[in-house]
Amino acid sequence: MFIVLGSIIAIIAGAVIGIGEGFFKTVDSYFRGLRYSIHKGNSLKTKREFYEPAKEKYFFYKQYEDLNNTYKSATSVNKGKILVLKQQLINGSYFTFGRIKTAQFIIYIMGNILNAICFFIHFLIITIISIPIYIVYFIVIAMEKIKFTRERIAGRCPYCHIKFDIPYYICPSCEKVHKRLEAGPYGIMKRTCECGEVIPSTNFAGRAKLRAVCPRCSKSIESKETSPICIPIIGGVSAGKTSFMYSALNTLINDLAKAKKWNIRFLNEKEELKIRECLDTLNKGILPRKTIKQDTVPYSVFINSDKFRSEKLLYMYDIAGEYFDIRASIRRHNYYKYTDGLIFIIDPLSIEGVVKSISENQEFIKSSPSNTNVNDLLDRFILGLREVREMKLNKLIDIPVAVIVNKMDVLEGQENIIEFLKDSGEEKLIRKFEHNFSNYQFFSCSALGHSSVGETYKSQGIFEPVEWILGQINQDMK
Repeated sequence: MFIVLGSIIAIIAGAVIGIGEGFFKTVDSYFRGLRYSIHKGNSLKTKREFYEPAKEKYFFYKQYEDLNNTYKSATSVNKGKILVLKQQLINGSYFTFGRIKTAQFIIYIMGNILNAICFFIHFLIITIISIPIYIVYFIVIAMEKIKFTRERIAGRCPYCHIKFDIPYYICPSCEKVHKRLEAGPYGIMKRTCECGEVIPSTNFAGRAKLRAVCPRCSKSIESKETSPICIPIIGGVSAGKTSFMYSALNTLINDLAKAKKWNIRFLNEKEELKIRECLDTLNKGILPRKTIKQDTVPYSVFINSDKFRSEKLLYMYDIAGEYFDIRASIRRHNYYKYTDGLIFIIDPLSIEGVVKSISENQEFIKSSPSNTNVNDLLDRFILGLREVREMKLNKLIDIPVAVIVNKMDVLEGQENIIEFLKDSGEEKLIRKFEHNFSNYQFFSCSALGHSSVGETYKSQGIFEPVEWILGQINQDMK
């Protein structure tokens, strides 16, 4: 009797102790799970989507990942404690039996309830801290997206000719490459590189001041975050594309910029030297050298004004005429995918009707006419352009085109260029532009002014087409 009563009392006493032990072990399990989950490494989501050489901020992705892992770890710790208590039942007393069974019951039943309560409190705390961070993040992202869209900011590689949003940026201290230097889990306005250097991660914070490289070819990108204007010059061999480009740059820098109150600066010292040498050849009466197929890097200048929303970067592509002999060659040029405008150069001396009427002209005899059939070239180019831009034949190409009849110093008294082309039997050429492009304009010019070597070249009629094409591409420049 006393033995049974003593056993019951022992069991009850053990159960009372077991209740306290069970509650303690349950609470301890959540904090153990929290300790197991929190570590200094990056979150799995950040590693999967970004994996940048930078220190991740805790309150972005990782806090919720740790919350989830903490709950799972706490549940596992509770299961482990139940199994450990089960091992203590072997050869245990009635007191031990009551304590362990009660503790197991408390852990099993109350453990899930307390875990859920701790999970909810944990969730509320990190969410209250995270909400202001997310609000700032979305405001910054939205403002930057609006700025990039409104000001047409984008990246263009002058070497491999790909289009990108922002380039890869280089840490100024350790020179590690940050492929996605933007607001995110590493920081909103700024981030800390692995080396400890704090670098800007948004356009507003000065990200564009960092050294940058192309995401594909890894060559240096000095354009960074500006509004690009890409204009290829199209035409056959010896049509005068290079001469026109030299004269266009000369007119832009010395005449148009002054008239429009624009500020011109060069991409770098090397680019400035290259352009200055080009302009110097015109002043010395030296014919520009023939463009070769390897010349695929554009001539670039920055254009800025108080009236502009953002600085513009003009790319002018002087393409070797041989590239237009085969349609496949046209398709290989990536920049046609994002071209903003086109300059199409026509050599009137390659038009049969013109040649017959001026074959005795001394200027014609001294000139070097193109031997490319302009209609065939235009057909190949239009088809190649449509293929590159994936446009149907019944859709007009929405790129402004300045159609320029060059070498007009040989042809005197030709004021109406449209009538001149019609009189020369080139109505079908005019119709091809009409049926394929939504915005085009015909101009006439003389890129050199004369064909005498050694005399300073003075272009004629360059101002108007350059002004027109830039104004059509960007409304700020009208």
